[in-house]
Amino acid sequence: RMTVTLERPDAMTHPMNVTLEKLQQHFTWTKLYTKPEGENWYSYQNIINQESGVFALLLAQYQQHAPYLNKRQAVQNLFGSLTWWCATAYYAPVLIEQRSPTNLEHLYVHLHDEGYLNTLALEVDTFLCLLNDKAATHSKATVVSSVDELVARALQQLQTALQPLINVAKIHTTIQDKALWLYLADNLTQLILHLQQSSKQQTSEAEIEAVLCRLPERGGTGVLEVACGNEREYFTKRSTCCFYYLNPEGEKCSTCPKLSLEARVEKLQSYMAIKVQQELSEAATS
Repeated sequence: RMTVTLERPDAMTHPMNVTLEKLQQHFTWTKLYTKPEGENWYSYQNIINQESGVFALLLAQYQQHAPYLNKRQAVQNLFGSLTWWCATAYYAPVLIEQRSPTNLEHLYVHLHDEGYLNTLALEVDTFLCLLNDKAATHSKATVVSSVDELVARALQQLQTALQPLINVAKIHTTIQDKALWLYLADNLTQLILHLQQSSKQQTSEAEIEAVLCRLPERGGTGVLEVACGNEREYFTKRSTCCFYYLNPEGEKCSTCPKLSLEARVEKLQSYMAIKVQQELSEAATS
């Protein structure tokens, strides 16, 4: 557990801080930080350090607030959450501004009072960018020759950063690497879909497929296209489960891989129909 206040003279001028500010516009449910502020921050370096005990501490918090999970399920959920924030740190900047940090040495995650990880702080030192980026002349920039090289290097760095996390997770439960890598496939798909949709971009299944093909494992992960009347939306076809249905008050999510594909489509169509009705009601009263 950490209480951290770190200052850097060039913090406001670092190009990646500008990128994170732009990324913030797409994460309306939480605040992203360029440095940790206040309490309950945990550094990723300490989380993957087997001697620190930080992973075990976070796992205990997960189990305390979700007692319906067994230890293996809690490990999977914690790993999935950490993978989401690592993917956000490494790959979301590629999507927003074609940049990526070169390491997660100064990545921190924040533990919410209810026992889950709700945001990140990322202090970027060195980063990747394209030759035509105005930040290409920055002293901490490494220029790459193409978008394809940027994507490949960002994904490789992300996988390299996650391998120690897999090693730590496997100390606490018996689970194969493959089962954990599937969280990366799901989270990257969800991240790309979210940023495409929040940017009002046309959903590109090809872009997602190109990313999934570069991962160690993808399972059945992909894009699920659902039509409801004249509406059409895209959702993550997940390979991993959040186990929320084990909560006495829970049920299987609309994209739960434990549901048949037909059942998922039916649930998603119901969700879309309700959303359309809400939008019509709001339009009528505005």
